Amino acid sequence: IYMGHWDHLGTDTSLTGDQIYNGASDNATGIAGILALAGKFVAGQRPERSLVFLALTAEESGLLGSKYYCEHPVYPLALTAAVLNIDMLVSAGQSRDVIIFGKGKSELDGYVQRAAAKLDMVVSADPWPEQNIFYRSDHINFARRGVPALFMTAGVDLLAQGRAGGLDFTDRFLKNTYHSVND
Repeated sequence: IYMGHWDHLGTDTSLTGDQIYNGASDNATGIAGILALAGKFVAGQRPERSLVFLALTAEESGLLGSKYYCEHPVYPLALTAAVLNIDMLVSAGQSRDVIIFGKGKSELDGYVQRAAAKLDMVVSADPWPEQNIFYRSDHINFARRGVPALFMTAGVDLLAQGRAGGLDFTDRFLKNTYHSVND
């Protein structure tokens, strides 16, 4: 399953000017990502197993869409090989690393390690473990039911600005854009 969520937070009528939480980064980028992947699979050689491209809603309201899907799956979860959650494709530029949220919690980590090595990249653990990001997005409902789940994002060790530049970009994004009408 390749999935993302398309919901966001609605509006804030107490604001002057733009009042809409558009959710461009969180998470229209994820939906664009699964649509792009679906297009590549349709245009190329068909894989040997079935693929599901799942656009969930109510992630921002408590992971309700993924909870519902897990209770009413199209294919039995016992037959689901893996879930790849695409939640925010935001990047400050090319990096030397890729981040796995919940690194060490899934047998899928090895696939990422091998792919990263082919690109001369490394896999980094979550630089913000205190935020419990692994437990705050839709893949967690699958993982809790035994489906191998992967949630990764662009790294922060930037080629141009190093790790400090990547962490600064992310910090500014979280303070000024994330879950705001600026997204």
